[in-house]
Amino acid sequence: MIRKHRFTGGRGEFEVNPAEEKISLASSALLADGGPRNLFLELPKNAKLNDAWSDALNAQMDYPSCLGENEGYAITAYTSDECFEEFNADTRSHVTNLMTGGAMEFHAMAYRWKGLYHLLRNGLKNLNSSTPIDAYRGMDFNPAEKLKKKDALYFKQFTSTTTNKSTAAKFGKILFAIKTYRSAPIDSLSFFSGEDEVLIPPNEIFVITDISETPRLTYTLISVDDPMVPNLYQKVADEHL
Repeated sequence: MIRKHRFTGGRGEFEVNPAEEKISLASSALLADGGPRNLFLELPKNAKLNDAWSDALNAQMDYPSCLGENEGYAITAYTSDECFEEFNADTRSHVTNLMTGGAMEFHAMAYRWKGLYHLLRNGLKNLNSSTPIDAYRGMDFNPAEKLKKKDALYFKQFTSTTTNKSTAAKFGKILFAIKTYRSAPIDSLSFFSGEDEVLIPPNEIFVITDISETPRLTYTLISVDDPMVPNLYQKVADEHL
């Protein structure tokens, strides 16, 4: 059974036609001074993170050798219902503040998940095979807020998707059909195996290449890492970024 709340998102979780320098600024601030040292400073002060981390340590997962120390635990902890919603909500909030001119030092210090963010991002990089994955996410936002073909889009948090299209299509009014290059399948590292989860990092940019209305409103998103996209994305960048 796939958890609907995990694979359904809203308008607030992504940015359309973001300026490249703003993405860079937000990512740099969130990654600043991150990693295991930060994680172990944050654990005693963050009950949900601490509970999820303890559960991950006790789960006895078989982690692949490509993952660095603690990266596997970070991925497993993320799949817990204990922390993923609050982690993603805080990440979205801080990315938004940083991209809209908030004080970098203040917001980076206030962010309680730097260790988890750092380990998750590195873990996905190490799991990633550079092979594209077709993944899906149900979306709930006003269809009147129409996105357009050639719009660039990126998620402001780690985004859970599934390779199970038929299930994702049941969630929300809208379907995102996503071709992703920087993500990684994490089903075998999850507390909830069987969801066919693919986790997309917040630093991957997509271009909307197709919009269909039937049987439901579906946006096709292709990563700018796709060799077919750069020329199209360059035009978008020239116009919007």
